[in-house]
Amino acid sequence: MADLEKTIIQIRETLEKSYPLLLKQCGITENGDYREPATGFEELRNQILPIIQADEKQLGAKEARNKFVQEASFTTLNRLVGLKVMEARGLIERTYVTKSIDTGERARLITFISAAIHRRTANLGRG
Repeated sequence: MADLEKTIIQIRETLEKSYPLLLKQCGITENGDYREPATGFEELRNQILPIIQADEKQLGAKEARNKFVQEASFTTLNRLVGLKVMEARGLIERTYVTKSIDTGERARLITFISAAIHRRTANLGRG
């Protein structure tokens, strides 16, 4: 169980480091300024910005951004683990993350995390 807990913590930390980079690409800075998003990140920014702005009124810009990073990391990890559990139980054959033209490099993080979960969970339950 210690290996699984360690793996989950490592993946969560990776996500929590990666989401700020994604926000930066969306033009959402650490200090609460809003800039133009990088090419290809406009739609994602339009989805994320209202979530952060709704919390800014109560928490302030920095804390609202931190809350988004924590909640998005938690949700992403839960979904990836859920996919791996479904794989292990034979409910789905295999999880693939592909990169389409409009998402650019965003799929790279998901692919890395999915691979990390697969490597770490491949031997669980075998013994």
